Amino acid sequence: MKSQLVQWLLVGHIFSIVIWIGAIFSLLAILKVHGQHGAEGQKAFGRLEKNTAASMDMGGMLAIVFGMCLLFLPAGGTAIMKGAGFFHVKLLLVLFVLFVHVLIRRSIRKYREGELFKMPGWPFPMTILAVLGIITLIMVRPF
Repeated sequence: MKSQLVQWLLVGHIFSIVIWIGAIFSLLAILKVHGQHGAEGQKAFGRLEKNTAASMDMGGMLAIVFGMCLLFLPAGGTAIMKGAGFFHVKLLLVLFVLFVHVLIRRSIRKYREGELFKMPGWPFPMTILAVLGIITLIMVRPF
């Protein structure tokens, strides 16, 4: 049975992930529409992107903090790293999601500076696949 602390850390970790990934998907959609509308609506899109990006940043930061606490907790946390290939792959997928996070932040900054461009289409489906992979690896632990 898991300790009370581990259970609360898991609640925080999962809740933070939901906020983080939800904000990433929202911002990818917002940035795509922003790129299609060009300069008109720049102010409204800017506010929306800023507020949603704050949620993305907070969710990502908390997900990483709670995840690190779970990983380094003496109650069996680091044991998952020993001989758990699935966990190493999961961490690679998390790094990809972090890459998308940085890509979104850079795109928001470019729009704020007045640079107009079209957001590429690949981040949305690739992030969906990465999240699906993370969930599958954690739930099934195939290797």
